[in-house]
Amino acid sequence: MGNCITSIKEINRIDFAELFSYMNASEELLKLDPSGVYNKMDEESKSYYRNIIEKKSKKTKISEIYIAEKIIELCKRYENSEDIENVKKSHVGYYLIKEGISELDDALEVNKHKKLSINQRARMYVAMNILIPLYFCIVLYCYIYNGTENMVFSMISCIIAYIPITEIYLRIQNYLMGKFKNPILIPKMNFENGIPEENATFVVIPTILKSKEKVKEMFEKLEVYYLANKSENLYFALLGDCSEEKNKTKDFDEEVMASGIELCNKLNEKYKTEKFSKFHFLYRERIWNSSEEAYIGWERK
Repeated sequence: MGNCITSIKEINRIDFAELFSYMNASEELLKLDPSGVYNKMDEESKSYYRNIIEKKSKKTKISEIYIAEKIIELCKRYENSEDIENVKKSHVGYYLIKEGISELDDALEVNKHKKLSINQRARMYVAMNILIPLYFCIVLYCYIYNGTENMVFSMISCIIAYIPITEIYLRIQNYLMGKFKNPILIPKMNFENGIPEENATFVVIPTILKSKEKVKEMFEKLEVYYLANKSENLYFALLGDCSEEKNKTKDFDEEVMASGIELCNKLNEKYKTEKFSKFHFLYRERIWNSSEEAYIGWERK
């Protein structure tokens, strides 16, 4: 009985995901990713890539190893490219979840059905959301007009009904898509041991600032975020959006900027580092916007 309990404890300690990755043949080939990105990804993303290869293998009756080898061959064509568009093509994921899927199918010489691009599918989605409710409104118009023979009343009824019909259609559509369409996983990097210097990241909070009290409140939040994420190469910034005004400057602008700089310096002094300062403060300049006929932050419109 003691040996059984000990064995169960030992089994629970085994990382089966890691164990499987060592036993998976395509995993060893994917590790040869010329871009070097695959080896830095988290286990969930790696498993997602391997599952796509497995599904393609079952569908095409081609060995997983052969598919992985073809992917590496395609990646190596762009291994030393300096063009930003070609750099992404040196990563194995480009041929599994990106536009490169068709290139992989060509390399594998498999019959493929022409699929719509992401932009084409997006346009079709928007068009269907407009046309299908419109079709039901036309049907409703015909029904009301046959009963009342009043064109104006029928048109007004359809215009009023268009919004609720659209809302009902969208709810049904989203429900069905959630049932029958699997979401696409966004691949992630594995930074459990910290963020490397080449992937240094800024956490930026943009918000409209009109008083020093608001500035103080936001810097207190930034401090809390920092204390919860004390990672190297992770920096925090408060981006002050100026309010929409008829004049280029307002009396509270100077107060906001002075307060922001003061609080930012205090936090940097409190959490001093030998490298780049952890906290930063920026305040946008108002620029005239002719369409809004007001001075607003340039990035906001």
